[in-house]
Amino acid sequence: MGEASTLIRTGWNDLNAGDARAAAAAFGRAAQLSPENAEAQFGLGLALVQLHAYHEAVDRFKRSLALRPGVAAAQLNLGLAYVQLDDKQAALEAFLEAGRISPADPRPHVQAGFALERLGRHDAAIASCGRALAIKADDPEANYCLGWASSGAGRWTDAIAAFQRVLEKRPADAPTYVAIGIANSNLGRYAAAIGALNAALEYQPDNGDAHLALGSTYGNLDQWSDALAHLQRAVALAPENADAHDKLGQALAKTGRSGEALEQYRLAVRFEPGKAEAQFRLGLTLADMKQTQDAVDAFSAAVRLRPDYAAALFNLALALAALGRTGEARGVQQRLTGVDPNLARQLDRWLGKTGGSP
Repeated sequence: MGEASTLIRTGWNDLNAGDARAAAAAFGRAAQLSPENAEAQFGLGLALVQLHAYHEAVDRFKRSLALRPGVAAAQLNLGLAYVQLDDKQAALEAFLEAGRISPADPRPHVQAGFALERLGRHDAAIASCGRALAIKADDPEANYCLGWASSGAGRWTDAIAAFQRVLEKRPADAPTYVAIGIANSNLGRYAAAIGALNAALEYQPDNGDAHLALGSTYGNLDQWSDALAHLQRAVALAPENADAHDKLGQALAKTGRSGEALEQYRLAVRFEPGKAEAQFRLGLTLADMKQTQDAVDAFSAAVRLRPDYAAALFNLALALAALGRTGEARGVQQRLTGVDPNLARQLDRWLGKTGGSP
């Protein structure tokens, strides 16, 4: 036991010094010597998280809790490891248990709020963040949690107020400026959005989210040349971000660069095949370039993802008609009737006028 205790002290010293690999070795040896030592298992879990070995970290936190139940820190860090594994429900359960163990600590309530928001449970997330703020009203993480959950619920004014409280404690926090910019953009306050997003870039010039949001905001203003520069930067900073490729495709299409737009839409659906809007825009670009069969494939993908996507159904029917597949076009028209009768009537007139070929 004496050697295990020495190794545990060494492990904590290594963690504090930022040497996670050495800490893992020390805690691991301590756990071998004393398998029933909860502190060794917990410390090893923390070191493994820093080494991005999240599955193994979960196992060690669970072992620690089995040996010493009711430790809030172990539950909290178990939840954080589950977040890294994208196991949203397991993370929530761990955070809720940490909150039950230590109800006066705002951190489990904050993390539960984030977990609830990831699950799309906006009101419950707002309530959890509120519990954290009832404990510590000026806690920046709790206010950020509230702002994030309020954004998810579309309560943009509440979100901005919460994010402003974050800046009172963390005035140089670029992600918070980005969040304020996005909220203002959703309210149509584009000048305020641009101001907040530029502030984010002053503090963090390579913040890809800021470039993406700024490009989107300039797009809303039809200032596509300004949008283009920021969206190109967003793609360079995050080459696998489907949203960035999709938005860049829109900017390129608006500036008459259809071939380049097509490539960006292809990348968007490659990185996020379930993105119906990108599939739709890919279809529109292909149709404009007279690649009609490929356009049919893209519109069909958009409709599979969103069966009530009226614009995709409309354009799918037009593309089918252009290929001479009038019967299929009429079948799509019938589907559209159940989604958007007015648009279906417009399609009926178009198909009748052209004999099925636009």
